[in-house]
Amino acid sequence: MPKKLLLMACGAALTTRLIAFWLVDPRLDMGDASSYLRAAFTLLREGTFSYDGAPPYLPTAFRPPLFAAYLAGLLVVAGQNVTVARVLLLVLSICNVVLVGSLTKRLAPKAVPIAVWLAALNPFDAVYGITTLSEAFTSALMLSSALCLVSLRGWRGLVAGGAVLGLLCLTRDIYLAMIPFGGVAWFLFGPSSRGERVRQVLVVGLSAALVIAPWTVRNAVQFGKLIPISAGRLGMSLWFGGWAVTGGDVATPSDGRSYQAKAYRTEEEVAVLEAAVKDPQNSDKVYRRLFLERFEHEPLKVLGRWVIRAPLLWFGTRFDIFQLHETLLPRGSLQWTVVKALLFLINALLTCAAMVGAVWALKRRDPVVWLLVPILFTAAVYLPLNSFENRYSMPVYDFVLILCAVQPVRLRSRAPTIELVAPTRSG
Repeated sequence: MPKKLLLMACGAALTTRLIAFWLVDPRLDMGDASSYLRAAFTLLREGTFSYDGAPPYLPTAFRPPLFAAYLAGLLVVAGQNVTVARVLLLVLSICNVVLVGSLTKRLAPKAVPIAVWLAALNPFDAVYGITTLSEAFTSALMLSSALCLVSLRGWRGLVAGGAVLGLLCLTRDIYLAMIPFGGVAWFLFGPSSRGERVRQVLVVGLSAALVIAPWTVRNAVQFGKLIPISAGRLGMSLWFGGWAVTGGDVATPSDGRSYQAKAYRTEEEVAVLEAAVKDPQNSDKVYRRLFLERFEHEPLKVLGRWVIRAPLLWFGTRFDIFQLHETLLPRGSLQWTVVKALLFLINALLTCAAMVGAVWALKRRDPVVWLLVPILFTAAVYLPLNSFENRYSMPVYDFVLILCAVQPVRLRSRAPTIELVAPTRSG
């Protein structure tokens, strides 16, 4: 990859992220951003992985541990200054531009300039790169695992790729199921012999398992049961996915209940859910049971909600959870509406272009088609969950950009060429 291109792209990426730093309030005092910060500070000060905001700081396996640990490391470097730690996270998101270029060079060399500039100027990566959410870090691991698998030869690539996949799972445990998903895809469609494919899949899976194993042992010792990575949220996500179609459905109602009226099938569920809300450490079984009961009584309605909600994982402004600058872009103003519409349009164009690029790659059996594995996995695994936030597809969004970049290259390669011939004198 040309150094000039890389330097210019990194400069553009820095500019994009500084603009986002100025225009967006990431709301570090609420939601997951607040939880990660709280866990990072607790880890630093108490030496315990806990999300409690006050003593006794009970150990937990509610979330995967790696991003909170990474954030704690950044806070050490930053002298526990959150703003400095956010700047360091911003640097990581710029490094993702380099990873995009390196991966594209291996899979589709002619698409490198387009992919790099898309990653550098992408406002969505920029806004997640300035907050204490895990998306930029997860994207870095996703890109790194793919780069190891396609760049390093022989067993080194398989072991390194599997190890980084293990780190990815310790950041977002839903990707634990991507290892067998990708393994099956490779076994069915990989280019090597069947025996070789089996060995390759086993090496990747074993390498990931060895990285995950120490945390699994910690959970077994701490809680006396098998918890591979985390426990406590799958049931809730399934339950939300059974009735909620948009993010507005889960907004806190004004009637004193924890959820909207549509969340409850019967009056008996009201008391059960109110009790579950007050006991988050042990509530997941309750949510899971209520989801199964809803699915049993209204399967077609639940499936319909899944289908209606599925596009929201990919289409939207990708800025819904962020508050724009209140002075420059007050909510509901003309300029606020224009910016939101522009963000929606940019995301829609990139997503649709990636779909076209994916079809082209499938027809050509181009190596870039393997980037569809994490994308398709993300679409499938989030289908039954509360996937109305674009945020959940951000870890694979750089793969979307690479697929988007191959389409202009294809069109350019198919464009007719016209040879200019100098006129000759007659006579």
